[in-house]
Amino acid sequence: MIKYRILKYCTIRNDIVSAEGKVVLKTAEQPGTSKQFKEIFQSLGIEYPKFYKMDMLSKLAFLAFEILTRDAGTKITETNTGILLANRHSTLDTDRKFQMTIEPQNHFPNPSLFVYTLPNVMIGEISIRKNIKGETLFISTEGFSASDVTTALETMVFDNCLAGFIEYAGENDFEAFAVFLEKSDDFDNNPVDRELLRLYNS
Repeated sequence: MIKYRILKYCTIRNDIVSAEGKVVLKTAEQPGTSKQFKEIFQSLGIEYPKFYKMDMLSKLAFLAFEILTRDAGTKITETNTGILLANRHSTLDTDRKFQMTIEPQNHFPNPSLFVYTLPNVMIGEISIRKNIKGETLFISTEGFSASDVTTALETMVFDNCLAGFIEYAGENDFEAFAVFLEKSDDFDNNPVDRELLRLYNS
């Protein structure tokens, strides 16, 4: 059995952004809105204009992993870092918006929305930002499952991995839970799936 060590984790839920279990930002804007995500983005002090063109799911993933990897340093490598993401509703929010553009009264599908009707696109946005070309995987699941994550990790090839549960089905149904793991020979009496579940619920 391959062993893993969790290096860092962060969450974005409601109006709270936390890292390592500590609140790093309490947002003023309404949770789950473009304004809130812009507020979080601006708090990071980075220049990345492409952020504003992303759909809400990709924005949420981008923010979570930007926070998670701020001090990752040289651990992230071009070919030996993997990305594993999961959620419950895939790209439902964007699917709804795209559907509106193809209603009879609108006549013309929106290509900028169509791009984001695949959940792998949020992985692509992270890969571009972090220059990651390693193995990636997206899982559609009923909810966060630590055992599903660890089972999937066993099939992937990497030295370390950005993993998480990134859900955005609307303003009142969103969350981001992101972790940075690496393979480790150190034995830990607390299995990684149990630790993932504890952190997710904390």
